[in-house]
Parts: sequence; structure tokens; C-alpha cells
Amino acid sequence: MILDAMLTANEVAELSGLSQRHIRRLAQGGRLSYEMSETSSGRPQYLFPLNGLAALDPDLPQKYLKPAAERPRGQRKAAAQRRRAHTI
Repeated sequence: MILDAMLTANEVAELSGLSQRHIRRLAQGGRLSYEMSETSSGRPQYLFPLNGLAALDPDLPQKYLKPAAERPRGQRKAAAQRRRAHTI
């Protein structure tokens, strides 16, 4: 089932417009449910259940399920610009 999908911190950050670091901090603080896993190279990885993202923003699960063609153009670009603005 799609609602059982597990997303990486990068995918959640891209959907929400927040940084990966902030997403991981929210998880560590108990605001987002997550599971720890290992990548193929043995590095730790946060995985977030799709149905648990509603705690962050009620629209995120639906935003994920919407086909990429229907997502607003520039959504990824805007998120990247926000990340750059915070690092300067």
C-alpha cells in the first residue's frame, strides 16, 4: 500500500521545503516518527513512514502522492534556494 511507503530524510526535506538536518532533529525530538536503517554501504539512514508526515504538515502525504507533473514548477528550485539562503 502506498501509505506504508517509507521516505528518506532527503525526500521529506524536498517535499516540506525544510533542510534534511532539521527533519532529522524533528525526528530525534519525537515530533516525527521514523525508523533507523542502514544504506548499502552500512551508513545509518532515517526512514519516515508516509502516513506519519501529517504530524509535520497535513498536506505532505497528499503532496507526495500527487504525480510529479502536477506539482508546481520550481518547487525543488525554491527549496534549494531556501537552503542556500540559510547557509550564507
